[in-house]
Amino acid sequence: MAKHQLVIELPENASLPERVQQNQALLRNAIAVTLYKLGELSLEEARNLMGLSRREFEEILSEYWVTMMDERDFTAEQDAARKLSA
Repeated sequence: MAKHQLVIELPENASLPERVQQNQALLRNAIAVTLYKLGELSLEEARNLMGLSRREFEEILSEYWVTMMDERDFTAEQDAARKLSA
C-alpha cells in the first residue's frame, strides 16, 4: 500500500504540547475523525486510516463527540439538506 505524507506548517509562535508532537497516532486519529465528520472519508476509510476495528473506531468517535451515521442516515440527511436549499 502506498503511503502519503502530510506536512503541516505552523507559525513560529504556535506550539503543540509535547505529547502531541511525540504521538503521530493522536494527530492521525484527529485528522481521520475530522475527515469522517465532514463526509470526506467513509467509515471504512477512516477506520482503516486509524488501523482500528469498527468497535474501536466507535469508541474514538465518542471521544471526539462525533456520532456514527450509517449510509441510510447520511443519505437521508443529504436529501433533507437538498430540499431545504431548493
